[in-house]
Amino acid sequence: MSRDNQAPNQQSFDQAALELDGLKPGFARVRAISNFGYDAKSIPPGAIIDVDLDTLNLESFVEAGLFEVIASRPREIEKKRDRSTIEFPYGDLDDAIAVAKAVAEHGGGCSPDQLAQMLGHENVRSGAFVQKIGTARIFRVIVRNGTTLELTELGWAILQPDFSPQAKVDAFLSVPLYRRIFDNYRGNLLPSDAALEGFLVSVGVVATQAGRVRQAFQRSAQQAGFFAGANRSRLIIPIGCTEDGSSQYFEARRPVAQDGPSRQASGLIDMPNLPPAIAGILTTLPLAEGETWTNTELEEWLAMFGGVLRVAFKAKLK
Repeated sequence: MSRDNQAPNQQSFDQAALELDGLKPGFARVRAISNFGYDAKSIPPGAIIDVDLDTLNLESFVEAGLFEVIASRPREIEKKRDRSTIEFPYGDLDDAIAVAKAVAEHGGGCSPDQLAQMLGHENVRSGAFVQKIGTARIFRVIVRNGTTLELTELGWAILQPDFSPQAKVDAFLSVPLYRRIFDNYRGNLLPSDAALEGFLVSVGVVATQAGRVRQAFQRSAQQAGFFAGANRSRLIIPIGCTEDGSSQYFEARRPVAQDGPSRQASGLIDMPNLPPAIAGILTTLPLAEGETWTNTELEEWLAMFGGVLRVAFKAKLK
């Protein structure tokens, strides 16, 4: 139930933060940042309400930019709801890449509202949208910068064909649960689905979620190239990739034109202090003789370059 629908200038955040006497166990007090639905009501920006932690995924809604948490009060231990204790996504790697592509098309940074529209969701309250944002964040292809969602360097790398194979490996292994599975079964056969789900539970996944989590893991492993074709018996790092190539996305895979002026000769990337993300995107310039771009291709490249600059120099969108 809504506690206060007053605008921010009518009741300050600091005052509300002090009024915690009525907060029930198992609830959190939040302040709305964007419009969202709760308890069959539309909650406007600035409103302060108490939300039930058993019916709402608090972290996902915060990540989507719907509200900020003032305070929370856990339920008594004997009534506490089971929660997983290790981080994992409910979506797969392709879901994360789809989010990265949408953010890249917006220049590398956008608001949750803009991203929801680009991904075909009516609003940021969509459960599917919240899941996609969480999945992309856990795979480290996006990060929140204030109220803006931005591509990480890994996010830019995963969208470029020359760097994508290694970036997919790093994104997959950056998921704490997936890294745990990889390390545990390194060099060995994976167990049956039932046994694998048992392992997931043993490392912190709630038993009721184990089947769904296992399926997302298997899809992501296939998408990242860890399974050889249809063979899902072992996790093997793809040929040409390393266990951690994050510092070498652009340096190790920088293409050099065979004809016409090379990119190194042009001086564009032969600069030791140039951030690797910038060096990488400069290698995609049409420097070879006879190589040209259409106006649309140029506009798309400039938008991506602007996003890379924001990530490399941690600049905030105005």
